Amino acid sequence: MNTKMFKGVGAAISLIVGMGAASPVLATSTGRQTLGTPTGATDVFTFNCGFSSNAAANVADLDPPFNVPPRMRVMLVKGGAAAQREDDTPPTTGGEDGAASGNAVLPGIGNFSVLFFKTAPGVEAYEGNVVCNGLPPAFPFNPVLNRTQNQ
Repeated sequence: MNTKMFKGVGAAISLIVGMGAASPVLATSTGRQTLGTPTGATDVFTFNCGFSSNAAANVADLDPPFNVPPRMRVMLVKGGAAAQREDDTPPTTGGEDGAASGNAVLPGIGNFSVLFFKTAPGVEAYEGNVVCNGLPPAFPFNPVLNRTQNQ
């Protein structure tokens, strides 16, 4: 047997496995953002998932103290449908110390809005992430975020 062939096949398999393992990091990040003092202050971004089976978003609370108000929430909206996740509900299950919440997920192709907001007064820092999950066998891809509201 030709060892070059085995090395080539091994490299191809490694590349495919590596791409699959890396796909969750393909999300588009808002970077560190700050919401103002009022309760319900909300940042809104729009994006398009052109060839996807669904969109997903999460949020991480970046300011201590954690697990106390204000809590960060993420809401994903498409048409009349919405999916929402809160990042730091007791007991700590994610979204703490910069770790992201679970994903808010909505099916569909086209335009989505994502809202990052908080539940109580006080300045709050967060980081949000958004990804479009491609139709099989496509991999997830990161959409372009367009800010439409900054509070």
